[in-house]
Amino acid sequence: MMPFIGSVGYIMCGNGFKDMWSLINAADSIDKMSIGHTYARALCAYYLTQTTLAVIFMNEIEMNEASHEQLHETTIMAQNF
Repeated sequence: MMPFIGSVGYIMCGNGFKDMWSLINAADSIDKMSIGHTYARALCAYYLTQTTLAVIFMNEIEMNEASHEQLHETTIMAQNF
């Protein structure tokens, strides 16, 4: 899995992820996270990034109550999977 994390880090470099991740983690560990050497820390950072972006996107979408409930149920089912 380290090569996969390293390839994702290579693709994502320069997009501001290092700046965002340095708010949570030590600035010196960001380079090791992006190349996959600290696998668990990198995985947590990717999950937090994905969740943060999903929340931002969902807040921008106009939905009625039925769509909101369906999305919530789908999210709960995905978390239990």
